[in-house]
Amino acid sequence: MKKILDYLARPVLALADRIPYKRYVYFTAGVLIACLVLTAAIFCNAPVWAALIISAIAVNLAAFWKEYWHDATPEPRDIVTAVLGGGVVWITVLALIFVEFLKG
Repeated sequence: MKKILDYLARPVLALADRIPYKRYVYFTAGVLIACLVLTAAIFCNAPVWAALIISAIAVNLAAFWKEYWHDATPEPRDIVTAVLGGGVVWITVLALIFVEFLKG
């Protein structure tokens, strides 16, 4: 069993080693910003659709600020990585809304 798990995990770990560490940081930052802004907007009694839009704007503004005003040389991949991190949160919320819609 251990050999099978090692055989299956080896390609995944090889792929994870090729991704630079800073991409993981940008992805995590996108997730955290999206979660915090979404939670704050919902606690302020904003509708869910408005909270999603506010969260998306916040993640995009943070990513663009970091790349174009803070860094010396901007890398568009970092912006995409942060937005993908936020996208995980937004897709999860949309999936939950869809499930509630199907329940009736």
